[in-house]
Amino acid sequence: MKKYFKSFSMIILLFFVFIYSANLITDYVFESQPFHFIGEAPFDLDNVQKVSEKPKNTKALLSFKNNTLNIILPKNAQYIQEIMPEINIINYKISKLQNQLVSNYITVDEEISQSKIFEISKIIKEVIIFSFIFFSGLIIKVFSQKSYFLLSFNYVRQFLSKIIYFSSIVISIIIISNILTDYIFIERLFFISVSSVIIANIFSNKWIKSLIYFISLYFYFLPPFDVNYNYLFITAILINFVLSYFLVRNINIIKIDKIKEENTND
Repeated sequence: MKKYFKSFSMIILLFFVFIYSANLITDYVFESQPFHFIGEAPFDLDNVQKVSEKPKNTKALLSFKNNTLNIILPKNAQYIQEIMPEINIINYKISKLQNQLVSNYITVDEEISQSKIFEISKIIKEVIIFSFIFFSGLIIKVFSQKSYFLLSFNYVRQFLSKIIYFSSIVISIIIISNILTDYIFIERLFFISVSSVIIANIFSNKWIKSLIYFISLYFYFLPPFDVNYNYLFITAILINFVLSYFLVRNINIIKIDKIKEENTND
């Protein structure tokens, strides 16, 4: 257990450092991204970029008319609460320049998509979470042929220890992710990453494991069809159990035949 605790602490510490660093960097980059401003304005503002037409992607599109600051948000923008303090500062600066109180008016434009930088920052964090769960599962080999082989010889304690160890890592990663990150669908990320671990542990070839890793990422970010992630998880367990059962059974048969052959030769 001491070995497990030491490696558990190392994995969780590394995950915390990676996800916290990703937060700092991506949040800084996103906050530095300028707002877009369309239309005429008798002033220039920091962190505001003037454009002649609506951009395809934007943090938020601003315009000023009839002493009102119009805030045009992209469709499905997930960061409204985060950008409102910045918009309030812009509003205050405009009010000061106009020497009168300026009101806000918020609308949503379905033709505009949310900031690409925000989307990229989400992807970076999701890949970090997914990768730590996936590679932790490969290192522990909780659902591998070796684990089932030991289980067939009644090494139940060792098998359960690995399950508890892996579960502790996954739960800790999910808790930290919920605290430090926003806008990430943790449930879907959990089911796909753990399902990929269960499938990858069937194989010993590292190239097959790498292929499963990239295919799983594809299913997460660009799902080719709608899938129930609970069913995906259950299917992965069944596939792992059935294939591992026959593989371990064949190994045991080969070992028994070899022992018999050695005894006969003696």
